[in-house]
Amino acid sequence: MQLQKSNETILETMLKAGKDPERQCCSGYCGCCRVKLKSGSVEYKDEPMAFLNQGEILPCICVPAT
Repeated sequence: MQLQKSNETILETMLKAGKDPERQCCSGYCGCCRVKLKSGSVEYKDEPMAFLNQGEILPCICVPAT
């Protein structure tokens, strides 16, 4: 299945879907929205400033790649 590229971050998609994830800065600095990536891959709009462990992503600044 081909994924259509979007400029919408994963966090924006979650909010549109009625989800209310933990978040604060929404800029990749605080790491408050950090979650584990279960499958697929992401691309970052901006380089994350928050520390990330292996397998973690920041939905506030990334878009789905697969």
